[in-house]
This record gives sequence, C-alpha cells and structure tokens, in this order.
Amino acid sequence: MEGVDEKSMPQSKLKHDMVAGLVIFAGSAAGFAHTFTMYPEAAVFPRSILGFMALLSIYLVVKNHSAGQAEAKREAFFIYPPRLLLILVLMLSYMFLVNRLGYYTSTLIFLPGTAYALGFRNLIYITMTTLLYLLFVFLVFNTLFSLPFPAEFFQH
Repeated sequence: MEGVDEKSMPQSKLKHDMVAGLVIFAGSAAGFAHTFTMYPEAAVFPRSILGFMALLSIYLVVKNHSAGQAEAKREAFFIYPPRLLLILVLMLSYMFLVNRLGYYTSTLIFLPGTAYALGFRNLIYITMTTLLYLLFVFLVFNTLFSLPFPAEFFQH
C-alpha cells in the first residue's frame, strides 16, 4: 500500500497541516521554555516529549511547504464552529474544575463528555477508555512517582 502523495492533496488540507504544525511548534516551544522553572531532574521527561513534538511539527511544516501546489478551492478552516466552541468551553470548565473537584473526578467527567461531544457514541468504549486512562495515570503518577494530585472534593 502506497502512502498518500502530497501533490494529490487539496490545498486546504496542506494549509490546515501547516497551521497545525506551527501551532504545535509554538505550544511545544512555550512548554519547553516553562520547563526551565522546574527542578532539573523533573524537567527531563517533559523536555524530551516537547522536543520530540517540536521536531515532528517542523517536519510537518517542511513537508507541507515543499508540497506547494496550485491554489485549489478554499474550505473553511473550522468545519463546524459550534463544536469547536463547545470543546473550548469544556476545556475551560475542566481547567476550572480540577482545583475544585480534583483531577480524577474532573477527568472522569471531562473525558466521556468530550468524547460524546465529538461524536463518539459507543458508551462501553468511552467508559473503558476513560477508566483505563485514569488507572494508568494513577499507577504511574501516584504509585510509581508518588506525585501528589489536587485533592478530590470528598477529601476536603
């Protein structure tokens, strides 16, 4: 099976990928700069992840820039703006609720709600994914690294 030829991709897809690459690079650069406020030992893992993200975003930008094609018909950058607005509201709510309800409770609400808002309707899959994610986070961060999370609302 052959890969997709960049020359056959529509111009709008190339522009979306270019914007995505630049946004990911900016976010990873900002995150990388923030790691200098951390203890050096604690900054190793975030720096490696953010550095890898930056490299992949540069690859995405270069690949799409080199694929430059004649102008095709323009498409809207956001296919369904109300869904984008809903996701932004959910994210802001999540950021607010983490300090009020705790990480695990907020994530237990946020992940299935966001998945459902994005159109996933298999409730068994959503439930299992959410629970496995929370179990993984608990085992890695609480058990393995002994890192504290914000207290849950019922622990106050």
